[in-house]
Amino acid sequence: MDISAVLEDAQEKQLKDKQLENWLQKLNVAAYEVDDILDECKTKAARLNQTKYGCYHPKVITFRHKVGKRMKEMMEKLDAIAAE
Repeated sequence: MDISAVLEDAQEKQLKDKQLENWLQKLNVAAYEVDDILDECKTKAARLNQTKYGCYHPKVITFRHKVGKRMKEMMEKLDAIAAE
């Protein structure tokens, strides 16, 4: 079963279950946060590709570290939501 089918089923059930509605709302917020991170990565990667920075330049390394940390935090958040 894919995530869209699960979400569709859950959305149908949310009318009956307030707890499920809250869970879906948390999941939706998390999905938007992940989308924001990915958009930022895409934008920053495009900018860095236009420069002469190599993959070991301090700006690139710092950016990758920050994104990695944010993605780890999001995975923990998604795991917590899934465990509810």
